[in-house]
Amino acid sequence: MRLRKILHNGRELRAGWRLLLFCILVFVFGYATHFVVKRLPLPEYPGLHPVGIIVDDAVLLLIALAATALMARFEHRSFAVYGLPRIRDLFGRMFWRGTVWGLVMRSAIC
Repeated sequence: MRLRKILHNGRELRAGWRLLLFCILVFVFGYATHFVVKRLPLPEYPGLHPVGIIVDDAVLLLIALAATALMARFEHRSFAVYGLPRIRDLFGRMFWRGTVWGLVMRSAIC
């Protein structure tokens, strides 16, 4: 009973435990992806090569989307609850604003 009160708020798993579960999923998916990618015969891109950065970011995006999809299924919620836009709103104003800021930040770092 005491453990249930710590883990559960009466309706669902508490937010901190859900966050911890999400972080564990991201870690596990990231470790598995790293394990698989290291065994593939892919070309190496040393340093801050644009192709290497794009591939790394794409892999991180897929890991985050996979963990989010699994959490949505676990929590019986839709993908939209996590702030991800619907398909028809995918390339809206906020997308292009984020694209510009992402490019600005990458340029400032490099």
